[in-house]
Amino acid sequence: MSLPQPLDAVLLDVGGVFHLPDHDRIVAAMGRAGIDVDPADLDRAHYAGVKALTNFREGDRKIWLAYNRGYAHALGADGRVEAVAETLLNEFTTGGVWTRIIPGSPEALAQIAATGVKLAIVSNADGSVEAQLAADGICQIGPGPGTAMDAILDSTVVGVAKPDPKIFEIALERLGGIDPARAIHVGDTPAADCAGAHAAGITPVLIDPHDDHEDFDGIRVSSLQHVADLINTARFGLFVPTVDTEAHSPRAADDVSHRASSVEPQAKTACLSECEMPSVATTNLRAIRKVSGSPRPT
Repeated sequence: MSLPQPLDAVLLDVGGVFHLPDHDRIVAAMGRAGIDVDPADLDRAHYAGVKALTNFREGDRKIWLAYNRGYAHALGADGRVEAVAETLLNEFTTGGVWTRIIPGSPEALAQIAATGVKLAIVSNADGSVEAQLAADGICQIGPGPGTAMDAILDSTVVGVAKPDPKIFEIALERLGGIDPARAIHVGDTPAADCAGAHAAGITPVLIDPHDDHEDFDGIRVSSLQHVADLINTARFGLFVPTVDTEAHSPRAADDVSHRASSVEPQAKTACLSECEMPSVATTNLRAIRKVSGSPRPT
């Protein structure tokens, strides 16, 4: 499977794409449960929690217990998984946990925006996701410190949540009536993001940095940077070099965007014949591992 051609719009999840749970909050919660954890293991634990979700219904406590069991197990809870999962669920439910910015994700979003596609956030959240993204300098509607978005949909605000295809349909309407066949949705939860996007006729792109979903029949990438690379390859025949996510350098991102935009049209055409958009079935984009509501935004 490859990206739609042409590609007019990119919809994006928040949790697991831009934000992960705050390390200090999780370390403290795990400590109250009697378990010491290494902060270096916490980001991985989120994706392990997502792997445990075999289905998805927003607001269903059983779903979030399953997520937190997977999370607790990844952190070595072993025989205390149930008790630790309850502790974690209580911590997530208090709110304000999803504040760790995934390294490189703001810069990757800026690169995607530079390709000229329409952009929308589609998040299952508690009504605060637009303010949180703006406060973090990731994105906002119109001009601002982050990337300018065309729409930001928070499930609590619009009254419908993923995987209901209606929330995706609303997003496309707000983007000016984009044809779903010419859009992608980027998310980390197959049962919410991918199932919902597919039901709406949109191509799903799964963020899967640890190869947890090898049986997923679709496009899998390890980071939002790889989505930017795929779009640049598809639209311009260019594989834009990855920005050093450890450096968090806006200047580096600007330099990359400048190099992409400064290629002569004839050079782009020539490169496209040499760098045709490959099928994801034959392309395993796993080079980057630096990946850095409801109880969480999805």
